Amino acid sequence: MHSSESDRIGSSLQTAREVLAQAEANKPSFGHSPNGFLSRSHGFLPVTPPLFSLYDFYRHWIRFTYQIVEVENSLNNNFSLRLMSVTRRDRPEMMTKLKAQLLLNSHDTFYKNSLQGILGQKLELLWNITLGFCAADVSITQLPKSIAHVRSSAIASKAEALIAEVNTFLQSLPPTFEDNPEEWARFDHQLQQIEQCDLTLIAHLKLALREGLLAFEQHEDRVVERGGTQLVEALKKIPNIIEHYYTALNNE
Repeated sequence: MHSSESDRIGSSLQTAREVLAQAEANKPSFGHSPNGFLSRSHGFLPVTPPLFSLYDFYRHWIRFTYQIVEVENSLNNNFSLRLMSVTRRDRPEMMTKLKAQLLLNSHDTFYKNSLQGILGQKLELLWNITLGFCAADVSITQLPKSIAHVRSSAIASKAEALIAEVNTFLQSLPPTFEDNPEEWARFDHQLQQIEQCDLTLIAHLKLALREGLLAFEQHEDRVVERGGTQLVEALKKIPNIIEHYYTALNNE
């Protein structure tokens, strides 16, 4: 492109601020309707940030619950591999090293990715919004600190070490179940316990969220004044649920 053409195009361009300034000068009411893009209450640079509505509050609870359900469905789908043949020569009920490794990988994905996603920023946002509506006197750091404390605790470290031992145990097993039925049965029992702990954890998280959703259903537009404590207490249960998860893994 020649410099003259570039200069011509450049001189014809305007910044967004200039466009808005001209539009406002030509038509002062332009964009200043109650919900317009230049309005002082709802525009893109409002004087006061837009407030959350009760509907927005409910929507965050629903979306977070859906995330829990999606993780539960994924976990059930992955663990259903236990009842399937992985290769043509395998019987569906047969446990093999390949199937066992895939099941352990499913746990690893759940623990390191899905669970981390559940207990991360989205939960913290839901907690902050809930406190804003229902308990402004409660510290916004209370829940994330409690979760972090449990996840960095001795029982958490012990549970993670146990999972590593189960992986090592798998590598030490003979190639087929028939080569050492007793050791294979012991390994499979440990594997089933891990699967059950994962499923129980996600089920308990879903039940805690259900208690919050019931508050919305029972009290509707009066949920803040009549069900606010129920909402906050539902989220406060989460650290204990995680602690029980680690305890169950250690008792497998």
